[in-house]
Amino acid sequence: MKISKSLYNWLSITGIILVVNSLLLMLIVLILSFLSRDTNTYLGVYLYIVLPAFFVIGLILIPVGMLISFRRKYEET
Repeated sequence: MKISKSLYNWLSITGIILVVNSLLLMLIVLILSFLSRDTNTYLGVYLYIVLPAFFVIGLILIPVGMLISFRRKYEET
């Protein structure tokens, strides 16, 4: 499978980094919440509101960066 060259720009790479980091942090926080004996309400806020928001923002940045890169490429020709 070949990766599109329009994916290689700073906006799409930032989106990929955001998605991967937020997914890993969601998994780590979820595991920690299952393993901890004490309940923490702020842990749920981060797990179900903050981290998914960063995940969605990253998913939006990836195609936006690809679209900008695609338009720049065809405006030059």
